[in-house]
Amino acid sequence: MRRFRRQCCAEGQRRVGAHDLAVHEGRFTRTLFTKLAALAALPVLNAIRRRLDPRQYNGASLVGLNGIVIKSHGGTDTVGFEYAIRVATEEVQNQLPQLIGARLTTLQGQSNPST
Repeated sequence: MRRFRRQCCAEGQRRVGAHDLAVHEGRFTRTLFTKLAALAALPVLNAIRRRLDPRQYNGASLVGLNGIVIKSHGGTDTVGFEYAIRVATEEVQNQLPQLIGARLTTLQGQSNPST
């Protein structure tokens, strides 16, 4: 669930954040003072850019299947595809379909106490 929230938040932040960073970076080249400020701010801006990189959140699980299926964005590059493979690997290692199935069985048992 935590990964899902991160993925949703990152997508929204990417849409707003990436544009904002590009706009603000252009402002760092106007005067000598802003160029010096850019030197100080660049490490922080680069960290923000890396954190908002949508390729890190590539790979969505398709729920309702009996195995692991990861849907990757069609326009992704090799970095995004690598993250999608990581998601699939984590889900296999964590036996996600079995966990979902067990949880659903538990929930069905709670909703039908007479069964």
